Amino acid sequence: MKTDELRGLSSDVSGAGWKMARKNQTRWVMTMTVEGKPRVLIADDVMENLAYYRAILADEFEITVAADGEQALRLARTGVRPDLILSDTMMPGIDGFELCEELAADPAIADIPVIIISPVENPERELRSFEVGAVDYLSQPFIPDILIARMRNAIARGAARRHAPLGATVTKFQPGSLTSGRRTM
Repeated sequence: MKTDELRGLSSDVSGAGWKMARKNQTRWVMTMTVEGKPRVLIADDVMENLAYYRAILADEFEITVAADGEQALRLARTGVRPDLILSDTMMPGIDGFELCEELAADPAIADIPVIIISPVENPERELRSFEVGAVDYLSQPFIPDILIARMRNAIARGAARRHAPLGATVTKFQPGSLTSGRRTM
């Protein structure tokens, strides 16, 4: 990522309460801190995708963005624990599939739900997403309200599993329990 791109992103989001930190020109993090919103970590190496996700998700979620799977994994392990990870499939270094495998191998973060987003519709990618532990899969283009509904469901199910008594199985989920003023059909 070029310094000019980072400056452009910083000026684009500074009025929205975003903070950006950069270790070098290829490693960076953006976090929007908002009390009471579910925390979502988004891993994607495409700047335009990150700006789009920010635009459609910032009203409902506290967003942290990672430029690749390695950074996302590091943030999940050492940063503020996300309620959900939204990950692209194709990134340099650790891709979305490897990210799922690494999360599953670490008991401290294995229960964080992951939704994989693929730039292409591909049944093999979709199957692999579920095989490595993703809770959901979407291909681009997608309908923003569908993504948000899937994110709400994954967060609610993840919270129900984390708060269930040890050894208990969560079997009942109330659809619509997470609606928040979004348009319904």
